[in-house]
Amino acid sequence: MFSAEEKLCDALCLFEMTSEVYEACFFTLHVAVTTVACIAFTLYVSPLINARLNPNFFNLPVETQVGCNSRVTTFVYSAVACFGSIYVLSSQVNTLEDFIRGPATWAAVFNATCVCGYCLSDAYFFVRYRENLVGSVLVHHVIVIVSVFIGNLYFDVWWFYTSLRLLTEFSTPFLVAQVTMKAFEMTRRGFYFVNGILTIVFYFVARILFIPVCYWILYVASKTPSYTSLSVGAKLSCFIPLVFMDILNFVWFLQLIAIARKAFSWHVWDVNSAIPIASNEAERTLRQT
Repeated sequence: MFSAEEKLCDALCLFEMTSEVYEACFFTLHVAVTTVACIAFTLYVSPLINARLNPNFFNLPVETQVGCNSRVTTFVYSAVACFGSIYVLSSQVNTLEDFIRGPATWAAVFNATCVCGYCLSDAYFFVRYRENLVGSVLVHHVIVIVSVFIGNLYFDVWWFYTSLRLLTEFSTPFLVAQVTMKAFEMTRRGFYFVNGILTIVFYFVARILFIPVCYWILYVASKTPSYTSLSVGAKLSCFIPLVFMDILNFVWFLQLIAIARKAFSWHVWDVNSAIPIASNEAERTLRQT
């Protein structure tokens, strides 16, 4: 016969296991709902927005339409991710230990599930329309999804650090606007030139300068008892994806610089309006890059 204390202990263990299963199911369901919502937004809402921006949108090739629709979804996602990250970091993080074992609050879970849902939906369109496939972006999406499911869900750590990393999305709206204007052949407008400069500046600040800040926070947090008590797998679930994503961010930044150098060398300045006007040869080359 089991004693009352043993029965209570077994009951508590069963309750804890059941609650973990419920949390995993809820997290997975939220990711699935977010994925479906992003796909629906891309298919039905984004075309309406693009049609307002470009009256000839529906006459463009299907691959171009899909790419532009995905970028509208990316723009909305990045805005939601940035505001969600600011909310989590400003209202719920009190100590460095919170970045490691901070509780899975609704806002932190919302940020993690949103980034997973968006990456899954974007990967779906990459696979379905392979003409738009960008290998490095697809690799990035896979790394993000795996790191969130392993680090956040399986080990139940790094919830707030995930929100911190989402601050890099501040550069995304500028990049999306730049690529969209190029697809709509709006490169002759002065805003295209100005936004190109802003894209490089914000990308450098949000994704390059932010790298040492993130590593410094991890270094300081590694001195806390919360970090030293983590398993090797829990530690690697943060560091390995972090290193790979930072390498990709650096490679993309070098590509942006290369494109910017070509754009500056191709632009011819109109003395009267002081607006950079791209030559026809430059526009054709830009479309091929």
